[in-house]
Amino acid sequence: MFKYVNNTADIELLIISDGKESLITDAVTAFYEVITDTGRIELSRTIRLEIEGDGPEEQIYNLFSELIYLFDTQMFLCGYAEIREIKKHSLVIELKGEKADEEKHAVRKIIKAVTLHNFKIEHHEGQTLLRVIFDV
Repeated sequence: MFKYVNNTADIELLIISDGKESLITDAVTAFYEVITDTGRIELSRTIRLEIEGDGPEEQIYNLFSELIYLFDTQMFLCGYAEIREIKKHSLVIELKGEKADEEKHAVRKIIKAVTLHNFKIEHHEGQTLLRVIFDV
């Protein structure tokens, strides 16, 4: 006998966009929406990241890992992301946001890790889809 048990240690997102650049920036927005209301984040600080990876999936996975690191070490919250450059093995992204303030930013969930389980990019009917699971 067995039962299905809801697992509250994971959050799975399906991000749907019109192309690669918007998929990446939408993924950043989705990541921070899991943590807090991005509409309350002031764009007072800019962080520029160069992310390496063999292809889009690895680049986005590595980007999520870097976002987790920025939140863990600097409490950085991003309210706006812009792609500056995309190459075959790297991307440059600019993040605008601020340090988390517990009086201003209600924390919904803290993302501990991005998983490779079911992590994939698909193309369907002119749209680009990213499936990702975070450990929270």
